[in-house]
Amino acid sequence: PLENGKFIYGSLSSFAAMALILLGNFATFEKVMAALISLMFITVVGVAPFFLDSPSDLITGLTSFSLFDWQNPWIIGVLGGVGGTLTIVCYGYWLQESNRKGIQGLQQSRSDLFISYTLTALFSMAMMIIGTKLTTEIKGGENFVLAISALFSSKLGSWGSLFFKVGFFCGVFSSL
Repeated sequence: PLENGKFIYGSLSSFAAMALILLGNFATFEKVMAALISLMFITVVGVAPFFLDSPSDLITGLTSFSLFDWQNPWIIGVLGGVGGTLTIVCYGYWLQESNRKGIQGLQQSRSDLFISYTLTALFSMAMMIIGTKLTTEIKGGENFVLAISALFSSKLGSWGSLFFKVGFFCGVFSSL
């Protein structure tokens, strides 16, 4: 049953995170997170083209987009959000652990931020492409996950559902 699965997988994920913290060090943590985030990225960005009806849809969406469409009250949330806020808070700790200092450290940080925001933009566009194929109103987090899993399955077969679930796990676990 779904309720038992939430408890079992939630507990296993919590214990795995605790073990990673207690038994590892920052370098191990960084490698595990990089692997999980890479797999999540590949899952979403690699599958998004299968959800496009035509390449012109992507071009139309990009050219009709307005960053300053203030009619939509959610635009501020998209610009900042938890990810942006958390990144700013955690980046100082990461810099300290990476021992970055001086002009060279600043240049590395600028490069990191450029790459990370570029990849975040690609990831977000891929998520929007996939999200346009969800046609029904979905209530409840687990129902949302199951609906996207079914969507992946419809486009890629039974492996699509498994592919999504692995990517989703990577996204959730890396957010711990």
